[in-house]
Amino acid sequence: MLTKKPKRNESEILIYGILGAVAEIGYVFLVATLLTFLEQVVPHPPAPPFGIAMFLLIFVFSAAISAILVFGYPAYLGLRGRVAEAFMTVGVSIATFVVAGLFFLLLIPLL
Repeated sequence: MLTKKPKRNESEILIYGILGAVAEIGYVFLVATLLTFLEQVVPHPPAPPFGIAMFLLIFVFSAAISAILVFGYPAYLGLRGRVAEAFMTVGVSIATFVVAGLFFLLLIPLL
C-alpha cells in the first residue's frame, strides 16, 4: 500500500542525491580503470564480433548499475508518494554531476 509522508527532510534529499552521484562517479572511474588495465593485459585486440559483444554487455550492465545508483532512491520515494522529494533528489544528483564535471574539466590541464 502506498503511503505518503507529509514531512520533507531536505538534509536526507541532499545526502542521498550527493551519495548517488558520488557512487556513480566512482563506478565510472572503476570501469575506466578496469578497461585501461585490460587494454594493457590483453596482448591483441579481440575479433570484431567478440569486441562488439563485450562493448554491448558492458554498456547494458553499466546502464543498469547507473540506473540503480542514480534513480534507485528517487524511485523508492516516488512509490511512497513523495514525488517532489524524488525529483529534488534527482536534481541534486544532476547538480553534483555538473559540479564534478566542471571540477574534472579544470583538473585536466593540471595533469
